[in-house]
Amino acid sequence: MSPIFLASLRYFQMVFVVLIIFNSKSALSQEGVELNLKPKQCISLREGQKCYTLVEISWHAQSLGEYCLFSSVQKEALQCWKNDSSGNYKSELTIKKDLVFTIKNRANSIEASATIELGWVYKRSSRKKSSWRMF
Repeated sequence: MSPIFLASLRYFQMVFVVLIIFNSKSALSQEGVELNLKPKQCISLREGQKCYTLVEISWHAQSLGEYCLFSSVQKEALQCWKNDSSGNYKSELTIKKDLVFTIKNRANSIEASATIELGWVYKRSSRKKSSWRMF
């Protein structure tokens, strides 16, 4: 097989995997709060690089109440809803590790959680780059 054919086959395989990964999935807790994240994975080109994405979060509860959305990288709530049973949130993110989002109730108990996982296309090279070249 030609190198061009193998390279294009690898490209199409990578695109297929990325499309599968970007399907939205939800997490449902025992209390009946559903938390949906889109995308479920953020992919950078190389291992160790930052990943940039637009995250869309939606949630739905079985009953009205006070709910707040939190992330694993900050202590303050991203957004709170009063006397609601659903909500939406959008934000542009830059992440270097997996990011967990949680919905908490008024008593600060976790109702539901979901994770955006960090992935990469190429592993970090173990070779150091040369600072000079012969040619």
